[in-house]
Parts: sequence; structure tokens; C-alpha cells
Amino acid sequence: MDKDYYYELKYVYGNTMSIIKFNADVTTTELAYRLRDFLASCSWSDKVIRKIIKGV
Repeated sequence: MDKDYYYELKYVYGNTMSIIKFNADVTTTELAYRLRDFLASCSWSDKVIRKIIKGV
């Protein structure tokens, strides 16, 4: 991963923190899957994620 070319998604709630970093050289489909994984790690329900991000 290029240290200067990546996405970093971060969620903080009290003592809970979820961080996901990945190379920014991704397709829109790959980006959707990464976002889905991030939201799931932040305790979003699968039903809500599927409603927001179609096809993942």
C-alpha cells in the first residue's frame, strides 16, 4: 500500500474505535465492499447497509 495514497475510515464512540485503511487504487465496486465492511464493524445492521449500498 502506498503510504500517501489510501483511504482511512475511522469510527470513534467512547472507548470503541474502528479503523480501516486500504489502498485508494480501487474500483467503485471494491470501494462499496470496503465501506460495507467498515459499517458492519461499526455495528450497522446488514439490512440497513444493503438498503444504503445496493448490490453488496
